[in-house]
Amino acid sequence: AAAAAARWAPGKECFTLTRRAEATSKSVGVKTFVMLPLDVITSEGEINNSTALDEMLDKLQWAGVDGFMVDVWWGLTERQPQVYDFGGYRQLFEKARARGWQVQAVASFHQCGGNYG
Repeated sequence: AAAAAARWAPGKECFTLTRRAEATSKSVGVKTFVMLPLDVITSEGEINNSTALDEMLDKLQWAGVDGFMVDVWWGLTERQPQVYDFGGYRQLFEKARARGWQVQAVASFHQCGGNYG
């Protein structure tokens, strides 16, 4: 897969990818990970708009990324004390596995949107 340049359109749910035919992230030794939207998992613990996410991941695969980074919001996984549900995240990680990608999962204990920086 070829590496690509991505251009984000602020305020829009899409971006443009430009594929570079010659260089790949693997050939130069630098892995490329894309941060997924903060709301990729809903407050109900499910994937937010799975069809649109699949389309985005397909474009990223075409662009040659090595994987994605995602915040794992603890409040979404433990909605009741000591009762854990990682179902939505497991489905998300399976989408990465199906593409041969790696995942950088960040355990986020703060409120979503409360710690930008």
